[in-house]
Amino acid sequence: YRRWGAFDSSALINRTDDSMLLGGENGLLYRVRLNTDFDPEVPSLSIRPEVSRLRMKLAGQPKQGIENSVVAHKNLIWFADNGGAVYCVDLRDGEVKWVWHGPHADDTNPTLVLAVEEEQPVLYYGAELDLQRIRSKKAWLRKLDGLSGELVWERGFASGMEGPLNSGVYGAVALGEGDLEHLLFATVSGFPHENAFRLLALERSSGATHWFFDGDTYSWSSPLFFRSEEGDPWLIQGD
Repeated sequence: YRRWGAFDSSALINRTDDSMLLGGENGLLYRVRLNTDFDPEVPSLSIRPEVSRLRMKLAGQPKQGIENSVVAHKNLIWFADNGGAVYCVDLRDGEVKWVWHGPHADDTNPTLVLAVEEEQPVLYYGAELDLQRIRSKKAWLRKLDGLSGELVWERGFASGMEGPLNSGVYGAVALGEGDLEHLLFATVSGFPHENAFRLLALERSSGATHWFFDGDTYSWSSPLFFRSEEGDPWLIQGD
């Protein structure tokens, strides 16, 4: 339904069934049977792709493009589109079944970050300030229940920055580990003012701010969490 042929996302490979999943900014979800023939002794590698396409369209929602990468847990996959909708699809037994879609935020570029908490999948993600036909002019950070799509919490960041460089969340969030497992790290661009970014540490349970750092220019990249050889926690944030 959308005549735009770009691909921004990374492919997700399932080596157990030799398949590939990929979302296109043309609004199609691709499922590819690779039919791989791999001989490490020669070595040689060949594929014979069989491509299936899933086309979706929501009422009153013309922005079907998928810019983020598909994430998966067991038989379920999740992705978001340029209109702000999040989708959950069941791929059990080779079939494609819709589980839920929503809630709408805004144009969603970053890949959803999946975590399993209390044996249930949850999703963390952010959106940019773009369409804003849906809600007040805010860039959103959200946590969703992966099985139901229910909104667990959200944080809105107001900004008047629209145009060639929209404000909002362009990078995936980073999840803390070990003694920082209760935190996630997210970057909001064009906030608190146009030529700035705010790096936030949020409580994963509630979305409350644990601390924040303001940078003096624009940032599109994802924060990177890692630990040194001594075990000390670090973040890298590009701008």
